Amino acid sequence: MQKNVSQNVKEKTMAKTLAEGRKPTSRTYYPTISQGRKRLMDSKTLKVLQHLQKHGEITSWDAIQLYKATRLSGIIWFLRKEGHNITTSISSSKSKYATYKLVA
Repeated sequence: MQKNVSQNVKEKTMAKTLAEGRKPTSRTYYPTISQGRKRLMDSKTLKVLQHLQKHGEITSWDAIQLYKATRLSGIIWFLRKEGHNITTSISSSKSKYATYKLVA
């Protein structure tokens, strides 16, 4: 008898499925970039690309100060994936940092 009571309680507390009459979610689906979503035109990626086109090179510190872009390597990866020819050079100083250059 005790087993049936716990099963009934369990059944009552479980969430309904769509087939049982639950309302569909009101959330809209936004695909990720890897699923084909395009980046916004006024994004940090576009600002970094425009900087590369105007000045030829950019460092992480430049991107942080000018555009508040803390993941420059991710932005560069995406730009390369779009077909832009960007090279990386690592500084030879004590504090190593990368400089990204747009090759025309």
